[in-house]
Amino acid sequence: MNDLTFFKIFLEKYKITNYKIIEISRHLPPNRKIIFNFENNCYYKIQNQIQKINLLDIHYFLNNAYFPNHLVSSIYDTELCLWIIKQTSAPGLVLHEYFGGSHKNTLNKNFIIKMMEWFKWQHTESRRLFPKITNKYFMCIGGQSHLPAPKASLSPQDIVYDVNTNRYTHIDFEAHEPWQHWYDREKYISFVFKGIAHLLFAMWENNYEFKFASDKEYPNLLNYCLEYLETEII
Repeated sequence: MNDLTFFKIFLEKYKITNYKIIEISRHLPPNRKIIFNFENNCYYKIQNQIQKINLLDIHYFLNNAYFPNHLVSSIYDTELCLWIIKQTSAPGLVLHEYFGGSHKNTLNKNFIIKMMEWFKWQHTESRRLFPKITNKYFMCIGGQSHLPAPKASLSPQDIVYDVNTNRYTHIDFEAHEPWQHWYDREKYISFVFKGIAHLLFAMWENNYEFKFASDKEYPNLLNYCLEYLETEII
């Protein structure tokens, strides 16, 4: 099915009529759509041409993990060959909204603490759900695994944060070949830390708009994240 056909058939099969398409700044591949369904207040990420073999571990994780801030479910539609991730709304705002406008200067460094606690939650849940795997580290979020220096995808558009309750929520999940969700110790640290460094660099670039941290504080924040990975997760 082409990009228009699979989306139209999806809407018809699941009887979704009152919705809006979520537009994001980065380019989405033609085989996926993101919508918000006003009837049940849920987001749907629909992907076409996803092979079921690639969903074994991520599908199981999304359907069985106790997500702390919202509900997540994974559906593989064998009839339409679609992978559907359904999520309720998470509390707070998409992270990039804190970079400017009326919400700037409301984000504080508790964000870093809660982000690292989310990674610890992901690790703890993966150990609960996959108890036989003790020498690898699981990632349910996307990443640029094909690059010479791969990094976790921590885009400001994929994170929701509530400054009033300090709740951090990751809202974008990806499917790879099954082995690409698991990393050995060194690759896991490198993959996560490079994603965090990329995110903090994006925040530092917006320092002229909002003062999340001073220039001198950013190296300390990176050190905190690395130490957390090595002492609280590994």
